[in-house]
Amino acid sequence: MKILELAALPNNDAFDKDNNAWAQKYLESCGLPRFIQRRMAQYYVKRRLNAKDTRQIGNSNLGLREKVGLLVKIIDDSPLNAKQLLRGDERELLAVTVSNHCIELIQEYCLINEGTPNNPIIECYNEVASFAEKWGIEMPYKTTVSKPKKVEESKKLSADAKALILEAAQVAAEFALGYVCCEEFWCKKFNRMAARTNEHINIANGLVSEKSPYVSTSALTDFYNKRRQTLEYLNMMQIVSEDGEQVLNLADIVEKSVANPEKRFIEMMTRARGLKDVNEAAGNAAMMLTFTCPSKYHARKTIERGGKEITVPNSKWQGSTPKEAQEYLCGQWAKVRASLKRSGIEISALRVVEPHKDGTPHWHIGVFVRPDQKEELIKTCRYYALEVDGDEKGAKENRFHVLEMDPEKGDLVGYLIKYIAKNVNGQGMKGDENIDFESGLSASAGADRSVAWASKWGIRQFQFIGAESVTVWRELRRLKKPLTDSDIETVRGAADKGDWAEFTLQMSNTPLNIVREKKEQPNKYGEPVFEIVGVSHADEQITTRAERWSLRKKASDSELIGSGSDPRTRVNNCTESISDVVINTLNAMGIDSFAREMLYQGKMVNDGDRTLKIRNNRVIEI
Repeated sequence: MKILELAALPNNDAFDKDNNAWAQKYLESCGLPRFIQRRMAQYYVKRRLNAKDTRQIGNSNLGLREKVGLLVKIIDDSPLNAKQLLRGDERELLAVTVSNHCIELIQEYCLINEGTPNNPIIECYNEVASFAEKWGIEMPYKTTVSKPKKVEESKKLSADAKALILEAAQVAAEFALGYVCCEEFWCKKFNRMAARTNEHINIANGLVSEKSPYVSTSALTDFYNKRRQTLEYLNMMQIVSEDGEQVLNLADIVEKSVANPEKRFIEMMTRARGLKDVNEAAGNAAMMLTFTCPSKYHARKTIERGGKEITVPNSKWQGSTPKEAQEYLCGQWAKVRASLKRSGIEISALRVVEPHKDGTPHWHIGVFVRPDQKEELIKTCRYYALEVDGDEKGAKENRFHVLEMDPEKGDLVGYLIKYIAKNVNGQGMKGDENIDFESGLSASAGADRSVAWASKWGIRQFQFIGAESVTVWRELRRLKKPLTDSDIETVRGAADKGDWAEFTLQMSNTPLNIVREKKEQPNKYGEPVFEIVGVSHADEQITTRAERWSLRKKASDSELIGSGSDPRTRVNNCTESISDVVINTLNAMGIDSFAREMLYQGKMVNDGDRTLKIRNNRVIEI
């Protein structure tokens, strides 16, 4: 099938025609999905139209080879094939096949080892783990199950201690095998793998740039749809007290918790200000550290053209993902922490992770440290920030920055507030601060993209270092009446009035721990489930969650449907109701739920080999 986009190529002479024929043949035979072939054709046409001589035409051909080669590598490196990457029904089918194979592996292994004196469950786990690894999946409980082998030769541990470790490993292995026999486990893993691989392809295609910063348009749409689906679910559910006397809307409960971005922002700022107050009282110095990845982790680079800053493809990029870039930063920070520990340097800090326009993460860390340890801290951080490719052009200027706080000009919290806000919901940003300078968007729009990016790649946006437990803080704030235990009451009182600095001080005097209770029913994998019930100090335990709640739907499906609605039809807000014929057709075509929802809204959907739309209650191919 001809790639129509190539029809726009210049066709003036034999040289042009030869190059056009080569591009057509090359793209048709590259093995990429059709929609990516068309994207590559558009890229090639743009370069060819700007080419002024044979050398530039040759460079256009070389550029096409490099981009296609990178995209082919991304798809080849994925355990999923092109169809599985694009279609949810294919991934569901694969999940069933793989989970069934795991069941067969376990049954076969148990049959072979039946009657043996040793418990073969860990060996069986290792056998299944080798299979899972081929699919790019790490087995649950890997660290726990591998521990007996690591401590086997240890002389520091007694035989009883080793026996307990072995018992824990066997129990964990049994739970893990329960996971891999479940198709839902594999389906979730494959869906996440597909989502990240597809976004990786979008990054390689230049679809994550200043025009669509942090995430591609499709990833942002996916994020908004999931947010809408979550809201619909919350509005559909309610929680009921054990005695049945209290019934609360789940959406209202979530609205009042830190799941609400506004509440989350307020709590973050409370903790940050408390951290500052504690360190100021101790006479510690404050500074802002910024870590950026080496050039090879950046898909695009920023240049100035026509008086404007734009991003262009980075020739040094080695095809890494934002997740891999984050792992690099975590690895270098772990080296920093280890070095500081050896030197006896203790810090308190708040780390904020932000994306560049192309999705590559960078870190801002607000740090408090003793003044006499400040220079050693900066020296250590700079060394590890430049440890990898530290001699590349621009590394010393761009890879590590230090901003020491001057109390007369402002404090660290004032500096951090914009980073926190622009990575939560953009709350409180006014004037120039209401612009996310990285993306050029409003603070709220930039925050949505930043949260979508963190969700897509599984990146933790915020982390407090050297601070007290926020879980204890939250549990104590559930208690509204004073406690009889005076020591615990002083901690509760500090939490209740929202004073993190006082809470930190009182926790150092009266350290509290979270108390968890085992539920009667395990989860579907047989694992015990523990829930928080209170806090404790020494022998004293305070219950913070006396009431037990259960989750239920607000009403049955028939009660939720209006008197004039047909439960078998969907409503397309852009056109008309969706009939059973259309729904059954989409099911037969293997169109996943997300794509179906887009079609129901009157939008076109491309699933790789075809572009679909619902028109006049029919599914048509465009």
